[in-house]
This record gives sequence, C-alpha cells and structure tokens, in this order.
Amino acid sequence: MKHCLCVTSLVLCFLATSQVSADFVATSTLNSFDWTTYAENSELKVEVKRTDCYVNSGLDKQYFLIRLTNRTHSDVTISWNMDLFYNNDCKTCGIGEYLWQIDLTPNAAIVGDCQVGSLNKLRMFSKFIDANYSSNDELTGFHFKNLTIQTNTL
Repeated sequence: MKHCLCVTSLVLCFLATSQVSADFVATSTLNSFDWTTYAENSELKVEVKRTDCYVNSGLDKQYFLIRLTNRTHSDVTISWNMDLFYNNDCKTCGIGEYLWQIDLTPNAAIVGDCQVGSLNKLRMFSKFIDANYSSNDELTGFHFKNLTIQTNTL
C-alpha cells in the first residue's frame, strides 16, 4: 500500500494543471476575418477568426475557426466546456458532448478549417451563408468555460 501511494504521489508531482482566464465573447465584437486572441497565458494561446466556408455540399457556412498554441516545452492536454450561444440563448451549456479536449506536443499549434470531416472542436458554426438556404439562427456568443491546460513534465 505504501508503495502504491508513493508511485501515485510521484506521478501527480509531474502533472501540473492551470486554469486559463477566458470570458464570454459576443461575436458582434469579432468583425475581422483575421486571427484575434481570445485567451492567453505563458503556456497557451487561444485565437479565433471568422471565416466563410464554401464547400461542395451546397450549404455554404460561416464558422469561427480556433487556433490553439502550446507555448511550453512539454506535452499538454487542453480541455474546456464549449458554451455556444445562438440568438443569445446558450444551446450547449451543461451538455457533456461539448466537453472538449485536445492534446498538443511541445511548441505546437493546431488550427481548425473548413474541410468536411474536420474536428468540430476547432471550429464554431456561426450561420449559413448559402443564397439557396436561409436560417434565422446565428452564433451570437461563445465561452470556453473551465479552460484548463495540463502539462506533463516527465
């Protein structure tokens, strides 16, 4: 039993978890199609940008793409609850399906894109922009709730 506790304590000593400050953002404040810093600290940088996606499926869409950058020299796991507000109503709050996690190698970045089949956790659907399809639903805000970075220092 003592041996098991010592090993567990040793493993926990090499894992560090920190919270990253991330606030609610109204999408109306993000009019640029350039990368905008959403949250950052010495370990992590989170950026978003609005982009129009013209895919061959016939339903052109606008997304907010996400770029995550690991600023450490260690492997990290980034996790958060993605709260998405459509027409000012949170449609994903408290839904376990939107608890997202990404692993990144040292000093690496990962970026969302428009490709069909891409990781949805690296993009947020904003609205349809296809001339042949309209919907009144539009992303009006988002929040990376409980944004944390776990660093493996082994």
